[in-house]
This record gives sequence, C-alpha cells and structure tokens, in this order.
Amino acid sequence: MVGHSIDNGNLQFVKLIGVGTYGEVYHTVDRQTGESYAVKVLSRKPASPNTQQWQLNDQPFVDARLLSREVALYARIPRHNNIIRLERMLHTPDQIFMVMEYTSGGDLYENITSNRYFKLPGNDALIRRLFLQLVSAIHHCHKHGVYHRDIKPENVLVSRDGLNVKLIDFGLSTSEPWCREIGCGSAYYMSPECQGGIYTRVDQYAAAPNDVWALGIILINLATGRNPWNRAHLSDPLFNRFLRDKAFLCRAIGATPAFEHIIRRTLDVNASTRCSLDELYGLVKNCTQFVAPVQQLPSPPVHTPVASKATAISSAVGALKTSQHPKWFSSGLASPHSPATNEDAAHRHMQQTADRHLQPSANCKPEVRVAQQPAQSLSFSSADSIFDPFVSTNQPFGYLPFNTPGLEVKAADTAGTPLDIGHNSPRFFPHSQLACAATNGN
Repeated sequence: MVGHSIDNGNLQFVKLIGVGTYGEVYHTVDRQTGESYAVKVLSRKPASPNTQQWQLNDQPFVDARLLSREVALYARIPRHNNIIRLERMLHTPDQIFMVMEYTSGGDLYENITSNRYFKLPGNDALIRRLFLQLVSAIHHCHKHGVYHRDIKPENVLVSRDGLNVKLIDFGLSTSEPWCREIGCGSAYYMSPECQGGIYTRVDQYAAAPNDVWALGIILINLATGRNPWNRAHLSDPLFNRFLRDKAFLCRAIGATPAFEHIIRRTLDVNASTRCSLDELYGLVKNCTQFVAPVQQLPSPPVHTPVASKATAISSAVGALKTSQHPKWFSSGLASPHSPATNEDAAHRHMQQTADRHLQPSANCKPEVRVAQQPAQSLSFSSADSIFDPFVSTNQPFGYLPFNTPGLEVKAADTAGTPLDIGHNSPRFFPHSQLACAATNGN
C-alpha cells in the first residue's frame, strides 16, 4: 500500500506502522492539507484458508456487518482527549479504510520496551499522569455504555513528547454490561472471570470490572516494566502463587504500601468487590510512590562471621540477573526503615558481584515492533514472569532466571499446563459470538 493513495488521491500511504491478524495500519498524509492520519486497512475477504474457521453465518470475519459494530461504538463515544478519534470511513469492493487521528509517539508497549528516553520506573509523577489519563478514557467509555475488553499497552498510543496517551482499537468492545463471550481479549490482561472463573465455572461476567483488572496489570507494567504472570488462570504457576499469597507479588516488585493496596483492589479475584474506576482514580492520584527504592547497604567485611549463612542462600542469589531496569527487582525484602544486618549486607554484596558478571549478551536485544514484523509475545517463561524484562520475545533474553531469596519458585508452583504463547498479547476469540467478531488491525 505504501506509495498508493485513496480518497480520490487525497490520502497517500507513507509508511506501515502496525500489522495485525485482520489488517494493517498505515501512516498517511493528506496531500491537500499536509495533515497526517492513521488508516486501518481491512480486507473484506479472508486473507488465508485459516481465516475460514472464523466465519459467522457463512460470512468472513471481516465484513461490513461486523465492522459496523466497532464503528458504531466509536461513534457512541463523544470526543475525549485520551481516545483516538475516528475521522471517517472509506471503502472499496475489496477493502475498508478507517481513517483515524494520527499520533507519532508509537504505542505504550514499544515505548516501555525500546525507547531509552521513555524512563517510567521510578518516575512516579509521569506514571501517575499517563495512567490517570488512561483511567479517564476508560471511565469516559463506560459512562457512554462502551466497554473496551482489550486494554493493553499495544492499544495505548503515546504522544511524541511522551506526556500523553490515547486509547485505540475498539474491535473487541461491547455495549453489553454483562458478557457471555468467555475468553475474549488478550491473555495477559484478561481477568479470571473472563477466562471462565477460577474455582467455579462461570458463563458470563461483568464487563466493567474486567476492564479494571486490565488497568491493574498495565499499572504494574508502567511502574516496574514487568508482567506479573502469563495468564490469570490456575494453569499459571505465578498466578497460583498470587492466589495463595497476595503479598508475594508486592514483595517481589518492591511495592510501597500504597501501591500494594492498589494492586489488591484492582486485582481482586472477586469481580463484585473489585474497585471501581472512581476509586482507582483516587487511589492512584494519591499514590506518591509506587516502588520503594532499595536501601544502599555497605559491602560486608572480608572476614564476615556470617559467611556460612550467605553461602546458604547462594543458590538463590546465584540465579540473579541484571537488566536495564532499576535494581529494586534485585533487592532483598528488608524494610527500608529497618537497620541493616550483616546477613543483609552479605546478600547485597553477592548481588553486586552477580551484577558485574551476569551482563546480558550483546546479541540479545529486544525485538522492536516496527515495519512489517508483527510484534512477538509480551510474556516470559511461566516461572519467571515477575522477574524478567518486559520484552517482546519469549526467549530468555540472555539472562539467567531470577529468584528472590524466600520467594523461590518450587516444583509445586511450576505444575500445570504451560501456556502456549507465540504472538504479541494473544487474543482468544469465541468463534460463535458476534460481539467478539469485530475486526482488529493491531
């Protein structure tokens, strides 16, 4: 499409900026005004034989009836500063074009993973600013009867200056407060009830709390650069650990008491008691610090009397890894206000030694989602999600597994069926449900 034009030659395709299951997104320029637009190009026909399995009433997934749902929901939402505008629709016998507002800063995912100037962990003011904008956008949608159901970093665009975000992609949205489409969304951000429940099987779930859950995961992404687990399902070992010990996740990421409270409220597995958007907005607005800085402890004397104790925990510390992210993921769990002990100092010394020797390979760099290459998985190995960098590959990324002393993943934690992940934020589409059959180009 690059070099071609539509709209009687007025809109020229300049660059491919996104590839998805059902379409592509291009940067286009209006030849008359010079204004830029993002154009989502959707085929009216299946792109491959595999698409045939996703048909409704003998019609391909991408057809005008289904697309009209996304457009209708877009049209229902009044303009909001943090929601991408749908400007107009164009079509040919073979293709449909959604002409949308353009922003040049990329999406939140690629900014977190590959923009070295976009430094979020530790920048509490910027985290608050961006997240509250996103909460405001979702609240605006809910107020007008639209539930997104696919909130994730790839569906959040960032302004060029990195100070503002805009929500995009209403392909899986619904106007129904209660949903029967189990498994509709992107795996890492779906609530437990959206996946059929935890201990008892459910056949429907409330759409609003499902969006709140996704926001909770995104806040962890912003504050730490990590995902807490692959999937909020009993088959995931880290989610199982979270179910047994809610404080486990908060200790692992070094969450402050205020942030821990936010995590517990947004990731409440009981959807009926999960926090509302209004409550979430207030909690985040009043959270002055998300992750506690690590107290810098002096190195121990060479002949420390507790060397034997330090040796006893060496199996855990030996697995320590470093990354471009802050060192609070490598910290022990001592309170920043408690006095340093010899054992704490020994542990810190071993961590610093590991930091010097376990540098990532020069060949192991994150795979950036650009041009025609579709993004890869946001996930990590099932046993190490909390501790692995927020990168776009399912490979080890040149690091050894990381275990915090006292929080080691045991054999019982890693039992269960591993999640098969091959693409960025994989979606689950109920084939027989019209509500989830909307076109998606991201």
